[in-house]
Amino acid sequence: MALVYGIDFGMSTSAIMVGRPGGDVVTIQDPADRSRVSMPTAVFLGPDGTIAVGERARRMRHTRIEAYRDGFKGDIADRTPKRLGDQELTNVELVSEVLRHLRHLAAEKVPGKVKRVCITVPVSWEHQRRRLMLDAAGAAGFDPAVLRLVPEPVAGAEHAFGTDDFSGPGRILVYDFGGGTFDCAVVEQQADGTREALGTKGLDVGGSDIDRDLLAHLAVTYPPIKELLASDALDVLRQRLDLRDRAERLKRELSTRKSVTELVGQTKPPTMVELTRYRVDEIAGRYVRETIDTCEGLLADLGLGWRDVDAVAPVGGSSMSPLVGRELARRSGRRVLKVDEPDLAVVRGATLTARRMIAPKPVITSKPGAASADAAPSATTGPAVKPTPPEPFRAGTHERPKISTPPVSRPKPPSPSVPSSPSVPGSPSVPGSPSVPGSPSGSSSFDRLKTVLGFVVGAVLAVVALTILGGLIGVTPPGALYVIAAIGVGTFFGENFGRRG
Repeated sequence: MALVYGIDFGMSTSAIMVGRPGGDVVTIQDPADRSRVSMPTAVFLGPDGTIAVGERARRMRHTRIEAYRDGFKGDIADRTPKRLGDQELTNVELVSEVLRHLRHLAAEKVPGKVKRVCITVPVSWEHQRRRLMLDAAGAAGFDPAVLRLVPEPVAGAEHAFGTDDFSGPGRILVYDFGGGTFDCAVVEQQADGTREALGTKGLDVGGSDIDRDLLAHLAVTYPPIKELLASDALDVLRQRLDLRDRAERLKRELSTRKSVTELVGQTKPPTMVELTRYRVDEIAGRYVRETIDTCEGLLADLGLGWRDVDAVAPVGGSSMSPLVGRELARRSGRRVLKVDEPDLAVVRGATLTARRMIAPKPVITSKPGAASADAAPSATTGPAVKPTPPEPFRAGTHERPKISTPPVSRPKPPSPSVPSSPSVPGSPSVPGSPSVPGSPSGSSSFDRLKTVLGFVVGAVLAVVALTILGGLIGVTPPGALYVIAAIGVGTFFGENFGRRG
């Protein structure tokens, strides 16, 4: 059996693994950080025109911040060239550079002919973005004939069904909470090993949203951090990126600790920051609730309920929070599986899927005619024992995948934390509307509308009150104070309006 590759191309990090003929899966480390399999989805352009990718790019950004970019996966369809130092690159070209780096590392560690390459994508991606991912992979040197796209939660299910915690037969709901998006899928395994993806659904929410709100909280709590975030100078952008990374790291540490205290040296004067798991859970709670609402919407689309699912498999880096496990258990009433290395579940599953594709064995398929929120022909991963499903989406295929329900999207309020690109590379741009057809239920759509209205009312009241107060004391409040007050009061009103029936 020839070699196969599995690639998880993520918003924050990416990874590649190699399946060898002997059956084992080889992990590929970032040469700049051998302790980790995944590497930052980041690109840096050196003064001599050489391109650095991954951890090396992240470390070099301090020397030339204007030549660094990350977080470009979500904007892959934006064809506007982005300036990196002295050159301009499109997001597709940036994606291609990361894929080229992954291919080089895999080929260097495990030489040989590659017969199948599976790249995972969010279920919410429409035909255009899938097509662009394949174009980027082709430009990176992958043979278009061996490329396949696999929905991220379907790859996660491939790994989850192989764990000791659940071997099937049965039906699981895969809860894939990543850095930039959330995806879920209901996958069923028969006694003969045949698996079917009954349906999938996506949401434009990820760990980066929590990081952004966490940084905004730190700015409100600690004035020196707020002052640092208010500047647009290039030298401050380096420090701002460090703060963003620090917020993400503190969030991860609080997955296993109840509180952390750390000195932030970038501020003037240096600031001692204290953060608790309770506060992080408060910030992350609304996003976790949205993701579980999406799961329930998928089940409703399929005519199912939690009682029809045997277990829930949380995968993705953002699912490692204890809050996710608690809320899934409470809302579903089902067993929540303990998936080993959930942040690597998708790339392992993609590698296993690639191996199954070239072997005469049952694989995960899309159930023909099943109700699915975001199911597309690319959910098929190969031949199956059951009736032949649609051909998998691949390079050279121009037929538009059938997506019955648009992905749920939501507006994101402005934040003083990390401005969007190009000021701070990597800030996602999320289009959307508070009410989208195909959302989990009419009541949840109405709740989101109330939340948005509450935010607007609160923000307006805050601005008016601050203006009146400034007039009374004869002082004009700074613009940053208006932003902080509007966001704080607006968020308070939005959350309270959204909770009331």
